[in-house]
Amino acid sequence: MPGKRIALLFLLLPCISTLQIFAQQPKEKSGRELTIKKALGAIVIDGNPDEPDWLAAEMNGNFWQQFPFDSSLSFSKTEVRLTYDQQFLYVAAICYDVLDGPYVAQSLKRDFNDKANDCFQVMLDPFDDQYNGFAFLVTPYNVQAEGLITGGGVYGQSRDWDNRWFSAVK
Repeated sequence: MPGKRIALLFLLLPCISTLQIFAQQPKEKSGRELTIKKALGAIVIDGNPDEPDWLAAEMNGNFWQQFPFDSSLSFSKTEVRLTYDQQFLYVAAICYDVLDGPYVAQSLKRDFNDKANDCFQVMLDPFDDQYNGFAFLVTPYNVQAEGLITGGGVYGQSRDWDNRWFSAVK
């Protein structure tokens, strides 16, 4: 496939109890969900998802755009895999840039404006209410942002919440 390939790898909040609750109450898959397997080995946050656990992880690539049209399938291909261990939830994403142009980066400041920068975003809904949650974003330059989602995201995301998490982009 022509164009650039970006591999993103990051770990999120300790959330093992949330994963165990989900495993006990399975729901019908909607096509946008993944079965998450526990990592058997160490995961290195280096932007290179080449550990055996990543190769064994279920992959999903059926994503929708958020901007400019939130009702259209994604224009560029993205592959996402998840795994976890006793402490963290790990996300690996490979984003393909079919335009092969420069990345949009109006800011290299943490908690950047996601509407003005190319980025990959993970939204977590630990309350299973599709109303409140957490967002983690990373740019092709490994700039991080995180936010609280309230009110179903109608008012955007609050960037006042700061958390420590790790990412690497290659």
